[in-house]
Amino acid sequence: MIKLSIIIPVFNVEKYIERCITSCINQNLPENEYEIIVVNDGSPDNSPQIAENIAKNYKNIIIIHRINGGLSAARNTGLKVAKGEYVWFVDSDDWIETNCLKQLTDTLLRENLDALVINGIRVINDEFRPNPPRVLTNKTMSGKEYLNNTLVNCAAVITIYKRSILINNELWFMEGIYHEDAEFTPRAYHYIKKISIKNFHFYYNLLNAASITQTINPKKGFDLIKVACSLYNFQQGIQDKDSSYYNKYIASVVNQALNNAIIMDNNNLNLFISELLKHRYLFSSIIKSKGIIYKLEGTLFKLFPRKCVTI
Repeated sequence: MIKLSIIIPVFNVEKYIERCITSCINQNLPENEYEIIVVNDGSPDNSPQIAENIAKNYKNIIIIHRINGGLSAARNTGLKVAKGEYVWFVDSDDWIETNCLKQLTDTLLRENLDALVINGIRVINDEFRPNPPRVLTNKTMSGKEYLNNTLVNCAAVITIYKRSILINNELWFMEGIYHEDAEFTPRAYHYIKKISIKNFHFYYNLLNAASITQTINPKKGFDLIKVACSLYNFQQGIQDKDSSYYNKYIASVVNQALNNAIIMDNNNLNLFISELLKHRYLFSSIIKSKGIIYKLEGTLFKLFPRKCVTI
């Protein structure tokens, strides 16, 4: 029985990929109980060859080569071939704690979880900074309850999912955008019946200045509008009377989009405002979200729509 599938998308990470894969190998789970799926997303550097060389010595490492389609497409490719009862998305410039998989899989199976949220350690200039304990730690609840209780960290890498939940509900990452995790996670949690939050510092997140999450790019602002629209449409489609918690996620994403707009040149800024105004229905969601600041902000957006960035 394959308990866990680890999915690692690879693109231009020849400095980091060996450390990432090696961390997934140095585990206390038998080789036949988990698989490591490395998805080469058309990487032009030496990353694929490094992964191939490592895989020669391990039967549970699967290498998939595909044309470049971005992080979301690579994750989706890995998910489609995964065989584990659970799946864990691990980024190729990060790594996981040695001998953590047995504790993780034992917890998942013992508690019969649909998802397990863990904690991480940020690595900045070789300095290790453990994240503070997550709210609601050691509590078991539904994904909806978790979404409603707090503004969750949407990073896909800190949640291990039951694969059948993702497949049966056709939960795929939106392709071709930045901030795909912010679009994916709130939707995925809607279907989770049983989730647990553990303060396991098992994930090492390298804050690499060259990575897509650290670089400035006007496209991020436009993509965040797409994320907000997707969450709005999802909320409308599920017809769940208790789905009001999505309003705060929409508000948060719109605020991130506006934050990105601050660094745009005038041409991109004008295009951004025009794009946002095509979806001004998002302002109503912001008004409906919890918190006086969001309510005030959404009201001002409605009154002065072209002054959103200034507001």
